[in-house]
Amino acid sequence: MKKIVSVVLTMMLLLGVQKMVTAETRVPPGTDVVAVYAQQSKQPFARQGGVISFLDTVWIYLSDNSFVQYAFIDEKPFVFSKGVYHFENGSSFLAKKAGDNQSHLVIKRTAKFADKKGLKEYKSERRYELNSLGFQNLFCLENKGKKIVAIFAGQNKQPYGDSRLIDTYWIFYDDMTFNQYACSASDPILFSEGTYSLSDGADFDYSENKKDYGKITITRSKKLKPGFNYANHVSSHTYALNTLGFELLVLDKD
Repeated sequence: MKKIVSVVLTMMLLLGVQKMVTAETRVPPGTDVVAVYAQQSKQPFARQGGVISFLDTVWIYLSDNSFVQYAFIDEKPFVFSKGVYHFENGSSFLAKKAGDNQSHLVIKRTAKFADKKGLKEYKSERRYELNSLGFQNLFCLENKGKKIVAIFAGQNKQPYGDSRLIDTYWIFYDDMTFNQYACSASDPILFSEGTYSLSDGADFDYSENKKDYGKITITRSKKLKPGFNYANHVSSHTYALNTLGFELLVLDKD
């Protein structure tokens, strides 16, 4: 009996870890993603023993003034912090021109990831000048005018050059277009864009335990070539959803 209980507990722990690793942010009805920022080796992380490392991280801001921050530990995205935000002085996520006033962003964390402990209750408040933080803006609703349906991430997933695999983010929009960002040097930059289509009955909701989630066809119209040449590109590929090893970060079914 003790052995059975031990096995069950072990399975529960493993399932819990898997759930924590792959947990996506489900955007509440009536709420939209308003901004996405990412950067490599940016988030300080104190491991047990006092070692400080700097993690790749993605910040996702929602229209209900909440946010979720992901960070990558051992090539897996964890929810690293959650909380609320607001702007001061009438500023916003809208990209500013040189010389404009900075966007004064106040971040209040209510939960934060701790090494070996996971996401724990946490209280902090910080005021930032958004445009001076060194993050790359991957999406701003005020600029785009279209809504995010899903965001995927994968470390060492995108082939680049002769033998390199680089980190990448895929952002899918409600008008059936996409942007792909990738880290060919260090900063995430636009890697490709185009359109996508889904097979009948397919969507990005991986919550159900299904063997077949349908297929997605990716049609690129532009792509980054080695040498940082972002140019016209024509290609179309069809993939089985939920088979390529990408992690779903955000899903908006509204």
